[in-house]
Amino acid sequence: MFTLNNDILIEESAKELGLTAKDAELALDSYGDEFLNERTIIKLDKSAKLAQLTSRVAIIIAKEKNDPDYKKLERANRIRRTLKAKLIDKYSAQAVARARKILANSGK
Repeated sequence: MFTLNNDILIEESAKELGLTAKDAELALDSYGDEFLNERTIIKLDKSAKLAQLTSRVAIIIAKEKNDPDYKKLERANRIRRTLKAKLIDKYSAQAVARARKILANSGK
């Protein structure tokens, strides 16, 4: 799945985050080749809203307290956004063609 250049990038990113290369690869694999054919609407009940808000507030508190794990999370998100932008730049023409086919077939 990954080329040599990607493996090197994953290893460097993992070292920067204090993770093993395998952990970083598993994290990247979790995004997979997923796409949606229909609009997805998610309705949250009170307990789900509370859990979501609790998670967000915990991260805000970690940022306020300069937690070292927050800094790792921030770096991981930055790396993820960078890698995602590279992939979009690299495969955008192919992605547009495939997306058009998916949309054309979903209306049938």
